[in-house]
Amino acid sequence: MKPALSPPISLVSVAILSSFVFDVALGQGPPPPPPPPPLQPLNPPPVPAGNPITEAKANLGKALFWDEQLSATRTISCGSCHQPESGGSDPRSLLGDPASTHPGADGIFGTADDVTGSPGVILNREDGTYDQDDFFGMTRQVTGRYTPSAINAGYASSLFWDGRATSTFRDPVTNAVILNAGAALESQAAGPPVSSVEMAHQGRDWGQIEARVAGSKPLAVAASLPTALETWIAGRNYPALFEEVFGDSTVTAARIIMAIATYERTLFSNQAPIDAFIAGNTNALTAQEQQGLDIFRGIGRCAACHGGSRFTDDDFHYIGVRPVAEDLGRFAVTGANADRGRMKTPSLRNVGLRGEFMHNGRFATLTDVVNFYDRGGDFNAPNRDPAIGPIGLTIAQRNALVAFLTNALTDPRVASEAAPFDRPVMFEGSGRQAFINGSGTPRSTGLEPRIVATEPPLSGNPSFTIGLDNALGGAESILVIDDAPIGDGSVIPAAGEVKYRIPVTLAGNGAGNGFGSVSLPIPGEASLVGRTWHARWYVLDAGAAAGVAASATATFSVFGASAGVLAAPANLSASDGDSEEEVTLSWEAASGAVSYEIFRGPDSNFANALRLGNSAVPSYADTTADPGETWSYFVVAVSATESSAASAPDTGFVAVTLSPVTGLSASDGTFGDKVRLSWTAVDGATVYRVYRGETDAFGDSTDLGTVLETT
Repeated sequence: MKPALSPPISLVSVAILSSFVFDVALGQGPPPPPPPPPLQPLNPPPVPAGNPITEAKANLGKALFWDEQLSATRTISCGSCHQPESGGSDPRSLLGDPASTHPGADGIFGTADDVTGSPGVILNREDGTYDQDDFFGMTRQVTGRYTPSAINAGYASSLFWDGRATSTFRDPVTNAVILNAGAALESQAAGPPVSSVEMAHQGRDWGQIEARVAGSKPLAVAASLPTALETWIAGRNYPALFEEVFGDSTVTAARIIMAIATYERTLFSNQAPIDAFIAGNTNALTAQEQQGLDIFRGIGRCAACHGGSRFTDDDFHYIGVRPVAEDLGRFAVTGANADRGRMKTPSLRNVGLRGEFMHNGRFATLTDVVNFYDRGGDFNAPNRDPAIGPIGLTIAQRNALVAFLTNALTDPRVASEAAPFDRPVMFEGSGRQAFINGSGTPRSTGLEPRIVATEPPLSGNPSFTIGLDNALGGAESILVIDDAPIGDGSVIPAAGEVKYRIPVTLAGNGAGNGFGSVSLPIPGEASLVGRTWHARWYVLDAGAAAGVAASATATFSVFGASAGVLAAPANLSASDGDSEEEVTLSWEAASGAVSYEIFRGPDSNFANALRLGNSAVPSYADTTADPGETWSYFVVAVSATESSAASAPDTGFVAVTLSPVTGLSASDGTFGDKVRLSWTAVDGATVYRVYRGETDAFGDSTDLGTVLETT
């Protein structure tokens, strides 16, 4: 499509344009605005009357903010995207990195409108299994905007780049107004946990999040906690923490959100060099940084939007980073044409710690940002902010401005993640993730099935998911998991050779388009903690050598402990030879359980048991036991939030079907004190019962006893 032609330019317009270009060439541009008012000290943010700050509530909010268990996959916390080391934004967002790139408005990767965003969750369903996203497949989805800083966010009257989180906070369950002013933090915190890109499964609601929090051990997947936070938690579960903070143990969406917002209000950074300079220490800034400050507040026109002690006007502007149509910004909230493309002005405090800049993460350095403003932006629109225009700074002036932004606004506590900006070491980046090793067996075209293992192998995790993509669509596949290294991928292990062997019919059509996943509970069994496991997918594929394609191996170790709320099933009973077809199991229903996992092993050690299957009711029939074999059985209860320890074992066996005794011979008067019997041994028999009667009717006979021999 050809672009629309612009209307003819009048001679008057040409004259004006020529004059403007001449002024720009001289480095003048629009005249600088009047000098901004003097900088003032940064005081703590305001607090809504209905959500006062207490130390306990801030501690609870801190635990919730950093707990990856709030996400459906247990892989993303609020803090994943808001880390102090990056100035409160996302260190994982890297310009040009496919793992943090969104294709932008055109939906095509590698074009000019690509966005550097934050990695979220793999597209997933309520049952824990994975789906295929149109853009990201079975990899983590990426947000469509760069993550703003959570530090100093407590001052703003609206949040998000488009300001859709307002100062009125409504209960996300009932929609009732809880806080009618000053609650933008609360409004913002309600969003990400139910976003299927950021933290949620498809269709997730806050009722499910409430249940997850109530049934989770605080920060169970974190590798370590700050000492003060760990001391306050003191081994308690979330309901006990809520009771201390709110007076009772009820976990609600509003309480979760208000605790998180309370914690965020403690994250204000007012100990940067600029704060010492404002307080009168003229040596707090270097000469170059002071020059940069003068440029910032003067000819650079930065303070026109980034004024005040937080260096933001909290308003919305279109500044020409990209064409308006690519992201309508504030317009999506207000519907006003003047708001097309406008984005919220971010605070520049700690901006020197951020990795990327602008709402789309377009620039990788502050030098890039300064150069952008110096040249007057890159795109125009009728509503472009009048402060945006060529400035004509010298290299020295630009360097001074960069020095000021990089150093003068950085609070050293933020940079070093010192209190109150300290944080847990999360599961992501802890070294506890599964690692992929070796290679698989590709099909003849070179396509190798790809195993996906990103979730925490937490003891008691009720939904540990392992996925597969890049395989043959519609094919039959088998996921194998064992605590011993798995073979090279050319031969599928047989049933009974490995601890888990789960068949899956892959979705998708054609080579490379097949995908599937399995969501398994990890028993909350102490004997499994520290044990290393290996997982591999096998795909029946005629295009592969020997008709089997295989993924590489994912290796992981079970760690930690779940909340321990769900009790192991009690009174397991396995039948002892009652049937020639199956061993029948039954047990008492566990309170809160939604399903049960059944295991069978050679002895009473659960660590040696293999998974047989699952059941939605407290009974199960094992039809795979061979006659004559005695097995130990175990059952694990599973709820929406955890997987229990194993039940006490019980043994059971299938009855052996024996052939009738043949060759029976009884002595006829050979002995004066006995009748001697003999018969042919029966295959499978271990004992024989002998009966005697006065007629040929067996029902009239008398049991004489049991013998081990055939005489």
